[in-house]
Amino acid sequence: MTIMKKIFFLSLLFCLALTYQLQAQGFSYSGFKTGLSVARAPISFDGIQTDTTGQLSVESESSNGKFRTGLQFGVFAGKEFTKTIGVRMELNYTQMGRVDTINYNQRNNYALHYFSFDPMLQLRIKASSPNHFYILAGPSARLLVGSGATGTDEVQALKVRQADLGVNFGFSYLVGLTPYLYLTLEARAYYGLMNVAEKPKENAVELNEYISAFNTVQNATDPFDIPEETSQVIEDARTNGFNNNYKITNQGALFSIGFCVPLRPPADKLIKIGRK
Repeated sequence: MTIMKKIFFLSLLFCLALTYQLQAQGFSYSGFKTGLSVARAPISFDGIQTDTTGQLSVESESSNGKFRTGLQFGVFAGKEFTKTIGVRMELNYTQMGRVDTINYNQRNNYALHYFSFDPMLQLRIKASSPNHFYILAGPSARLLVGSGATGTDEVQALKVRQADLGVNFGFSYLVGLTPYLYLTLEARAYYGLMNVAEKPKENAVELNEYISAFNTVQNATDPFDIPEETSQVIEDARTNGFNNNYKITNQGALFSIGFCVPLRPPADKLIKIGRK
């Protein structure tokens, strides 16, 4: 929790320090926000199934997991090109992950901590309104800064890559409290486009190749008839593990509240000044 507080206050200082620079670059507003993330990380992989004769076969398995609630906060700045079209740049910290239910009173909670850069196109609805209602959509580039797991004994954190790419879609509502301060309310969905599961070892054995070798050994009547290549496949699997198409994707929704300040007159006022 102490680390999260430090990250939050550093983000706030970062936002304030950039205000002057953003104004010089023609940004319309900047601010900060905080809230909740509701996330899950669907997992799929190829497993091994054993029939009644002891022969192995491939069995595809998948699990969406339960939704995990976490924290998120960030800083943002928006720039209006016209009364309706603009862009928004964001730097965010978000907790993702999943929850697996073991039984009625036991759960494994897997946490993934990301910093993300989120550039988005913003479309303002009903530009004549004194408040600002934006539809937002755009890509998201994420960097893993930590992971963890709690639950049953010896539960291990999810083994994932350092980067994730996805898309954001949602809305932002800016309510004018004063001419110099807006309240922001946001809801957004995130969908990961990458398989973030850790890559298998370089010499990992394909699952189908291992199953074929194992069944060959099981069916052999004379151990001396087993090809050397078959025995080597089984030994390599013990040493380097399997390449079993393991896949993890990040999905979730973000809900936040925050404050922002205008850095210059809104686009509709600038247009009127230009016409004069």
